[in-house]
Amino acid sequence: MIVEFDGQPVADLQKFRLRVADTEVGRSVPIVVMRDGKRVALNVKLGPRDTEVIASQARPAEPGREALGGLTVRDMTSSERQAAGVDQGVMITDVREGSPADEENLAAEMVIEEVGGKPVTNVATFTRLLQEAKARGKHAVLLVRNGDDTQFVPLRLDN
Repeated sequence: MIVEFDGQPVADLQKFRLRVADTEVGRSVPIVVMRDGKRVALNVKLGPRDTEVIASQARPAEPGREALGGLTVRDMTSSERQAAGVDQGVMITDVREGSPADEENLAAEMVIEEVGGKPVTNVATFTRLLQEAKARGKHAVLLVRNGDDTQFVPLRLDN
């Protein structure tokens, strides 16, 4: 997790994204990340934004995109999967306040790799697996990656 960018603390994801966007391409910037509970100082060189990422985020919102449990997710690009160290998964983009996902401390930028032990390859598969778990009257057990940490999270589906 990035906690400092160019000497300034990172507390708000949207403000952080704007600061990165306002930084000139090719510039080396000092950052501080948390790794295994320790602050690690690094320098990163900013490159142009990946057009595959831009395309995946530029899709218009579709009605009902929020999945069960209060999650909104999107497909990951191959470069995002590589950076996260996963073979498959969807990325959380939003968590509705007060939802079961919020109660389990799920957050944007986390990656969901599996639901109920079954691999999640895209948003459609993720949604189908949640619907199947709900139909059985069960919680969905998610395999969630947050940086270097991976954990199983039981998600209530009664909403």
